Amino acid sequence: MGMLYEIITRALDKRKQASAAKPYKADLVLKASHLEAERKLRMFYAQEEVPSFAGKKQQ
Repeated sequence: MGMLYEIITRALDKRKQASAAKPYKADLVLKASHLEAERKLRMFYAQEEVPSFAGKKQQ
């Protein structure tokens, strides 16, 4: 009986650890997607600023 209890307890502990790691991974994915979106926005605005700066320089 004691051995069965240990096996079940270990299995439950592993399951708890795995489920506890999922929110952390989800948070990392969310942060990565946020950083990717921010990078794309910066690239877009950088492309928008270059022609407007060139136009001001010619005037």
